[in-house]
Amino acid sequence: MAEAAKKSAWDEKRTVFIERGMASEEQSQFVCVNGRTFQVPKGKNVEVPLPVYEVIANARLAPFVQISRDKYRREVKK
Repeated sequence: MAEAAKKSAWDEKRTVFIERGMASEEQSQFVCVNGRTFQVPKGKNVEVPLPVYEVIANARLAPFVQISRDKYRREVKK
């Protein structure tokens, strides 16, 4: 029971896939969380610590959140 309490989020792994970009783009994605840096390769499944997975997931949602905020602002101005 005590060992389960010591386990941190960095011990938990998740699989992430980042789509490959154009040939002129970097072939890996730089991610930094609380001073820990990671180079996540694009175009293949990679196991990463949970905090890195969450940063990548949040970055993917950011454009949709912005669209939704813009739509809300336009409706409020009417």
